[in-house]
Amino acid sequence: MKRFTLVVFLFFLSTLVVGCSVLSSGSSSATSYIVPLYSYPGDSYYSNEWRKLFDFDSRGRKVEVIINAGNGPGNSRDANFDQAISNLRSKGFHVIGYVYTSYGARSVSDVKTDVDKWFSIYGTNRIDGIFFDEVSTKEEYFSYYSNLTSYVKQTYGNDKVMIFNPGTTVSKRYFSIADKIIVFESPYDGFKNFNYGDYPGIDSDRVCTIVLGVDNKAKLDEVKEKAIRNNSSCLYITSQLDDGSRDSAYFVVSKYMIEHEF
Repeated sequence: MKRFTLVVFLFFLSTLVVGCSVLSSGSSSATSYIVPLYSYPGDSYYSNEWRKLFDFDSRGRKVEVIINAGNGPGNSRDANFDQAISNLRSKGFHVIGYVYTSYGARSVSDVKTDVDKWFSIYGTNRIDGIFFDEVSTKEEYFSYYSNLTSYVKQTYGNDKVMIFNPGTTVSKRYFSIADKIIVFESPYDGFKNFNYGDYPGIDSDRVCTIVLGVDNKAKLDEVKEKAIRNNSSCLYITSQLDDGSRDSAYFVVSKYMIEHEF
């Protein structure tokens, strides 16, 4: 082989190797962060947690922050939440309003009332979507949730992000009415033996995983790799548990995310 040809070949080979390395690295990281932060931004204990988000460099990844003013939107505008929304949006983050559905047992009218309050209190142009919590996985409730999605999209804009949280595997059919679905939300101990559903053709950024109580780097890597291997790259991984303490998983921001470890 002539020297010039050899050099070109070696350059091509090294480029291929580097390219594969980049692809491999990219495929083992989150494409977006979904952040359930339910603490009060005006509380002196939690203001620093919110500041971590306001200062966070997402490095180009999408960030969707779920806010919960009072098991939903509350009944009137709160100045601290209002400022937090402005700060988050100034970063380019999506602000998502929390609404619970009691696994389909809550009346549609009550759910829609909470949806309306989010947009009327804080502004249609400032709330980017709705997070429906306690979503049923039962097929008979599909029309219930389809109704809610249609209502939000038709009333407030097709660009509003609909995020469902059954917290476990759900029929692929639900992806036809939700923009994103949290298919796992529980502590690490439950994640170890969790079997993801089969979602061929679904963008991995639409399949979300939230894992709590991940208390060391080895477990973090295990969770991250398993999620992405199963077509879930919308992630939130935290060392905290939902234990009712002041540092509950839903009151403080994941140190792993802030340090760009997933």
